[in-house]
Amino acid sequence: MDTVSVGGGWTNDPFYLTERNGRLFGRGACDAKGPIVAMVEAGRLLASQRDLWRGTLVLMFVADEEINGGGSRALAKQQPKPDLIVIGEPTNNAVYALIKAVCAR
Repeated sequence: MDTVSVGGGWTNDPFYLTERNGRLFGRGACDAKGPIVAMVEAGRLLASQRDLWRGTLVLMFVADEEINGGGSRALAKQQPKPDLIVIGEPTNNAVYALIKAVCAR
């Protein structure tokens, strides 16, 4: 998901995740493997506490974001109407959430 050519400048194998000084290094470790893992874990936690919220939980991860946005275009054609959207793309190291109302209590 969400990777482009490896490029140069690597001091370790970019296809092998490495931890150094509390940081993870590897192709896609931040963009966007980290947000994907965080979102899957959040979904797992939400599903485990189903009685605390209402609605439908959908985790959507799109492909081709770096080239022409084919995955996003395909999703937009479906015209979903979510109550909450979390965009995990780490542009400027920020996570964005668009919220309507989702909590039962």
